[in-house]
Amino acid sequence: MAGPGVLLVLLGAVVGIVLLVLLVMYVVVPIFKGFGWLVRHVFAFIGGEIRDALRLIGALVTAVVFAFLVIANVVIGRWSAAAHFGRAIQAEMGAGGSCIYRILVGHPARFLCLNSLVDGLERRLPEVVAAAPTADTPSRRTGKFEGYVIVGSLPGGGSGGKLYVAEPDEIRRAAFARQGIDDVDQVVIKSFSLQDGSSLPQIVRESRALDAAKKLGLVLDHELTPERFYYVMRYVPGEPLSLVTQKLHARAPAEGLTNPQLHEALGYLASLLGTLDRYHRGGLWHKDVKPDNIIVHGREAHLVDFGLLTPIRSAMTLTTHGTEYFRDPELVRMALRGVKVHQVDGAKFDVYAAGAVLYAVVENSFPAHGALSQISRRCPEAVRWIVRRAMADYDKRYPTAAAMLDDIRFVAAATDPFAVRPADLPSMRGVEGDAHQAIRHEEEELVFAGAVAASHSRHARPDASPGFAPAPPGPPQRRSRPRLRVTNWWSGEYVVSPDEPVRAAGTPRPHSPQRPARPRVQRAPAQQQLASARARVEAARTRAAKRIGARPPASAPARFNNGVNPGVAVALFLFLAACVGLVAVMFSIAQSNRGIMVSTNDADAPGTIVPHPPLPPPLPAFAPVPVEGARLLVVSDLLPPLDDSTRARIAAVLASFASTGVDILGAAADADAEADTADLDLAAAVRLVRGQSPLDSPDAAAAIESWLATSPDADAVLWLSPLTDGARSGPEARLFVAPRGEEWSAWSRSALEAIDAILAR
Repeated sequence: MAGPGVLLVLLGAVVGIVLLVLLVMYVVVPIFKGFGWLVRHVFAFIGGEIRDALRLIGALVTAVVFAFLVIANVVIGRWSAAAHFGRAIQAEMGAGGSCIYRILVGHPARFLCLNSLVDGLERRLPEVVAAAPTADTPSRRTGKFEGYVIVGSLPGGGSGGKLYVAEPDEIRRAAFARQGIDDVDQVVIKSFSLQDGSSLPQIVRESRALDAAKKLGLVLDHELTPERFYYVMRYVPGEPLSLVTQKLHARAPAEGLTNPQLHEALGYLASLLGTLDRYHRGGLWHKDVKPDNIIVHGREAHLVDFGLLTPIRSAMTLTTHGTEYFRDPELVRMALRGVKVHQVDGAKFDVYAAGAVLYAVVENSFPAHGALSQISRRCPEAVRWIVRRAMADYDKRYPTAAAMLDDIRFVAAATDPFAVRPADLPSMRGVEGDAHQAIRHEEEELVFAGAVAASHSRHARPDASPGFAPAPPGPPQRRSRPRLRVTNWWSGEYVVSPDEPVRAAGTPRPHSPQRPARPRVQRAPAQQQLASARARVEAARTRAAKRIGARPPASAPARFNNGVNPGVAVALFLFLAACVGLVAVMFSIAQSNRGIMVSTNDADAPGTIVPHPPLPPPLPAFAPVPVEGARLLVVSDLLPPLDDSTRARIAAVLASFASTGVDILGAAADADAEADTADLDLAAAVRLVRGQSPLDSPDAAAAIESWLATSPDADAVLWLSPLTDGARSGPEARLFVAPRGEEWSAWSRSALEAIDAILAR
């Protein structure tokens, strides 16, 4: 019987243990997990509320600072800068509205971010101030631009040039129309002047790739003089990508961009890469791709600033010009080694910069070098892979901008970009597209360049030229030499003319056939030629006017506007409200000092407005003077004019002295009655006795009391001076009495108490 009982006990213990384990796994653990999730959720919500509240305060403070900058620029007449700061106020208002929305809706935050309080002052404010436009008109030293009317200015770049927004006149528009360039409404003039601080190397660098840029339609006009160089581009309205990125992240949650915002950012990168691919196919390398040089208008991103534009096949040495964070460090190392431009593929450096721009848009921060640029915010894995490959080592990154463009378009076209794997990208699947066509196009160019270079070498063997078969054996031919014709002296580009046989020594040069003599033409007189030239100019203007008038009206493009925008209006309203409030405060203070104004119906002056005395009648608290007819000398350091309250207090003190039989000598400052000459002499004498000692010093008291003891003209001195105590306002009085016994000392103490009582009211 004991055996089955033990088995039952053991079985019960096992069942109990199993039930206990199940209870812990399915009841206790979920309860603790739920409690921990609740605590984290509550703290995340509280942290999010605090963070958004601090960001809202920072946006308000930044908007107020921008409002002061708007007022300052309106005062000095910089309307473009005022409009710029007004747009910055609008951006701050948008960011503040997003914070209010998150506070009211209650989006939970992931962590507490106290630096959001100064985010506007430490980051957005310096960037906006640095991007402020310059003066709206060129200086006299720079001069005007013929054919263009300046309507505003834009922030200058790091190359030292000044940017002006201008409108071409009718003659310039006609010239553009003859070149096949239509719908030029506004242009941007980038000017470099030696008088304004630009250097000759800057001017040379800017003009180096001018011919290639004009072939692509990037530059419309240019002028080079001994003192100045400028070129004209189309004006692209919009905002720089750096500012657009800040707005995207200001509206986004703390973890990063949402899916619609991510699609918008990828669209900007697609526009950028399409432009870079066009440049690269045209043989140009932009060399300064960064968010500040990318202008966003609508859903398109336009690449501007051609100051560092360089031909890919240039024979010049690489330079380190560009912008840090968006410049490939491998470019710097190659430049230090003296590598030539045509020895590398400049398109890959633009690809690196495009990857850095994509990182900056997603992360809202400056990129690090290469693989150090780790993305910490919400981002699809395919986009991370695109950034890593674009910023990889020189030989491992995308071969062309077109290949990177295919991957960007593939991710942007996906319904859910987070579902796209890196293995699904066209560059990983080997899809034949624009990228591979561009690669083949580049390889063909490299083969052709290698063949030409090999043919130019004197010691190259025929079988050493790639892409060319060795020449078949045959009879020996005469040695020939190529003829080179330089097409661009800035970059060193040249073309190879047909070979010319080498002339043997002593062989005369072949004579060219005799040209036929030109028939002499009788020229018209100078006046007739001048009249004919004027007639041709007038006819050309008439034809240009007809072409402009016959051209169909195009859709009105977005124009440069430096007028009053909502941000400027808000700043002006706040400034006017502050001025009105300040005037109201000053008026109330003045009224409190003047007292209550009442109307009297006195017969002598009917309807006269007089100030009501702010003090009650004089206090009769003076002790009787020890000697009848004692003389009191009044000396005043108060500067006229005195306010009504001070005059009333002094009058009350003097009336109280007079009521006790004291004879008052001298007059207080700003008194109606003028003092006698004798009284003025007494005041001058006591001032001389006092010297430079302060009134409250023992030396001054001893000197004045000694003078009173020997003076037969005064028994006491009442000295009025400005009050030095900041607790109350009004005059300060000091009474000096000759040492003539205890009665005079008692009278002095009682008089001082009464004086203090009157002056303190």
